[in-house]
Amino acid sequence: MIVSKEKITSRQNRLVVETGKLGDRKERSARRRFRLDGIKLFSEAVEKGVSIERVLVAERKAERMLAEIEKKKKSEALSNASVHILSDDVFAKVSEEQSPEGILAVAAFPDFHVTGERSRELIANTLAHPEQSVLLLESVRDPGNVGTILRSAAAFGIGCVAVSADCADIY
Repeated sequence: MIVSKEKITSRQNRLVVETGKLGDRKERSARRRFRLDGIKLFSEAVEKGVSIERVLVAERKAERMLAEIEKKKKSEALSNASVHILSDDVFAKVSEEQSPEGILAVAAFPDFHVTGERSRELIANTLAHPEQSVLLLESVRDPGNVGTILRSAAAFGIGCVAVSADCADIY
């Protein structure tokens, strides 16, 4: 993990622009990256081993957030991460939250996220084993509903969830 000593103060900074673009579903799919806003999502991603590429921290919350990052620095998920401090106004621009907590991370899609032919193979393999549960979501457009369904599926031990292209984005 590399912590940058230089504070980012420009909204045109490459990292700021790239992170902002990840608010768009097509950009996330093309780059196979997604963003995590807030300490809870960041912590859960690190605990689950999601590969974090970079962490952006608001200047006014830097001390607290850097302490949280330091607690997790031995995690493999953070081994290739860079940490950058942003001025508060630049952080507010890149965050999609109404009241940002002061931490935002960019992560690679996990290995379980598959699309196209690979997803069809995975579903066919799962269906070929009736002892495994699979959940198919079609046209669920509300992101809150998708999240609730995914959490429920995990709680019930469902091994595979397939999401149609017209569903709300899981990220």
